[in-house]
Amino acid sequence: TSLWTNLAAGLFILPFFLFSSTSGQLADKYDKRTLAVATKLLELVIVAVGAVGFWLHATGQQQTGVIVLLAALCLLGLQSTIFGPLKYAILPQVLDQRELTGGNGLIEMATFLAILVGSMIGSALIQHSDGAAWPIIASTLAVAGFGLATAWAMPSAPALDPGLKIDLNPLRETW
Repeated sequence: TSLWTNLAAGLFILPFFLFSSTSGQLADKYDKRTLAVATKLLELVIVAVGAVGFWLHATGQQQTGVIVLLAALCLLGLQSTIFGPLKYAILPQVLDQRELTGGNGLIEMATFLAILVGSMIGSALIQHSDGAAWPIIASTLAVAGFGLATAWAMPSAPALDPGLKIDLNPLRETW
């Protein structure tokens, strides 16, 4: 099981290494609200893929379910990689200069609180679902739906550099 745990962690983290710089470019090139809505729509689709994985696993197709879940996890890493820079890049456009430090702190606190609470609730759901997939599927879809609703409620934050040419080579951009 440690092999699967390490593989899952690696697949989730890999997009951060590969695409963080590109994601920062996206946050500068496009309106941040539009990008947030797009990434939250992507999250909803990815969670639906994960729901299929949980369902397959719960219905006796464990190997296929695990493969689908690992793919969804990697895609969620990519979605998080895209969303990360924009949640910080919007702050100077919607906060006063004197509010930036507090705004950064609140974003960071909320991010880690969401990770902690999500891990606790996710573990409890898996532990107490008795093999049923529906509680996990319902909760993940609900969280993704809530994220999409909050993205729609964000104020517009126009692109800072709409003419920016996105470098599609993640290695060169990271270097």
